[in-house]
Amino acid sequence: MIDGNVNNLFQDISRIDRTIGDVALRKAFIGISTDNNDVYLGSHLILTEPPKDQNVSVLLFNTDSQTDERLDARDKIESYVVPGIKASWELVGDRLQGQRSIVGYQREQCFVPEIGEVYKITTPDGLTSQFIRITAVDHSVVTFIYHNSSEYVDFNRRKVEMEISASLVTTLRRKLSGWNIRAVRSMSALIQRMKPNCWKP
Repeated sequence: MIDGNVNNLFQDISRIDRTIGDVALRKAFIGISTDNNDVYLGSHLILTEPPKDQNVSVLLFNTDSQTDERLDARDKIESYVVPGIKASWELVGDRLQGQRSIVGYQREQCFVPEIGEVYKITTPDGLTSQFIRITAVDHSVVTFIYHNSSEYVDFNRRKVEMEISASLVTTLRRKLSGWNIRAVRSMSALIQRMKPNCWKP
């Protein structure tokens, strides 16, 4: 790495990356080289200044491995939180791959999801999961109707519309028609609220 040389590790940000977002990871091997025989008293590596672009964030961390790959580094970054209890809300309707918003419902007495909270969504088959961060929240109390085999029943739930920081990586479908709440619960994706982990990058 040449001191003061732009794009030593990262390329310029493209227009599409600036529009939809991107995560760029680089692995660097740092060594000490001197021109004299002074006693080595140790070294360290720090980030002294934040990016001038307010839309760019940086993170410097060590995985303690020289042979790990991108997935290992990604898991290291994501391990700052771990899955906790089941979330207080559930998904409503189909959520398509690529969407950056989701809709859920919950009991009126439950806590409303807050901006900045992280959740883990897992598909019913358990094969696909994704971490999402809430970036915007809007909620209102609405009336739902379902048929319990003998009559139609009205009930109130809080509808929560949330924007998320990253697009959904898979489609989440409501597999059964109608608003049979027990069936929807059994077939819907598992949503877990995340809690801080003791590890910090």
